[in-house]
Amino acid sequence: MMNRNRIYHGLFGRVVLLEMCHPLVAHAHPQPHIIVKIGGSDGAMGVCGRNLPLTSETVVLINAWEPHSYVGSQDGPAFLLAFFLDPAWLTDLRSPRRELRFEQHCVPRTTELKRLVNRFVGHMLHDFAVEQPILEQLVGEMTMRATNLSEHQNAVRTADFRIRRTIQYIREHPGDHLNTAELAAISGLSVPHFFERFKESTGLTPHGYVKVVKMEQAFNALTSGQFRIGQVSDNLGFKVQSHFTRFFREHTGITPNRYRQVTQVLD
Repeated sequence: MMNRNRIYHGLFGRVVLLEMCHPLVAHAHPQPHIIVKIGGSDGAMGVCGRNLPLTSETVVLINAWEPHSYVGSQDGPAFLLAFFLDPAWLTDLRSPRRELRFEQHCVPRTTELKRLVNRFVGHMLHDFAVEQPILEQLVGEMTMRATNLSEHQNAVRTADFRIRRTIQYIREHPGDHLNTAELAAISGLSVPHFFERFKESTGLTPHGYVKVVKMEQAFNALTSGQFRIGQVSDNLGFKVQSHFTRFFREHTGITPNRYRQVTQVLD
């Protein structure tokens, strides 16, 4: 399975098959996601202060904006399949329409889930030009099987207007280097109050949120084909491209150039 990295971007979000050789730093994503190990050494995902086993018998479920990290294994690389589920697509998929919140972060991999994983791997390894309807159907089935449909009806986080204003600024200026005091000034709050309100609203620190925005914009820029990697690095505020490459690899386990090479954008 060496060098069989595959990434698909579509209406459903992203499906990623990667060889993981090193741990990943703590990070978050705006999408809920499902992670399974499909080969190699057993490892773990650090989620909410717990190391959850990544084995051939488990499925790890992570909610949107939840900080997590890949712990990895000293026994060798692992091959992981991850589904990053677009919130808008999920809303259309689910009935009644509601935010997806996983009750548990680690569930057993049932026989049906194993069958679905094998189908995914078959398509992704042997048919790189797989069509979106096929992947979308598989992602939908995987989501429904992996999710407990009676999950908690947690209230959706709603940020107050001052935090929303700051978030909008961060998204519109991903290349700016602003510290917490400068972000607090944009919100009009004191630094302690801003920090507390920001984390209540997003589940992340301001610095953690900035990193998420940089990664999401990097994904979009790399798959658009409109920018050289050096341009992406400059637009996101990195002084030199090597700093961007290290940042990207620490969060994904793959370089920006390799990410672009193995990604297929579906209509």
